[in-house]
Amino acid sequence: MIKLEKEGGQGGGGHSSRRHRTVKISEPVQLDSLIKQRVQEAVSTAHNDIVHHIDRIIKSSFDFFQKSTNENQRQLSETQLAKIEEMNLDNYVFKRKGNEEQFKVNSKVANTMKEARCFLREDPEQTQQTQKAAQSISEGLDILRHRQKLVKLADQFESGWENSDRI
Repeated sequence: MIKLEKEGGQGGGGHSSRRHRTVKISEPVQLDSLIKQRVQEAVSTAHNDIVHHIDRIIKSSFDFFQKSTNENQRQLSETQLAKIEEMNLDNYVFKRKGNEEQFKVNSKVANTMKEARCFLREDPEQTQQTQKAAQSISEGLDILRHRQKLVKLADQFESGWENSDRI
């Protein structure tokens, strides 16, 4: 508790009247503990705010890192699958040059479509349109995969494409 007292010089002796403000603390221990408590509360609040902000930053960074890692892993898997498919192509010996050329062209188209699909998936602002485009590309890739099987099967039979409608 703080008390303010006014002192005035109204006594005699020709002294001019002056007012002094003196501060008397009747209970200094209470004031000291009150100040300590307020400072501790302010420090605690600031500390909690800082911890909360750091936590949000760490979570955001972790989410970004995890998303980036998942995307990199997916791209790596797709690349490895494409290389395996290419190696399978290299191991297969076509009997007819036309079938081999068709297979190579289809493979190039499929690889280009896979790249386009990856670009669409990397778009940070995935819209319904980009998702539909990626889905359409996936459907096109399925059609190409089926066609590649037909090319290989037609190449294996003497009658060639005549039997392809039965497959």
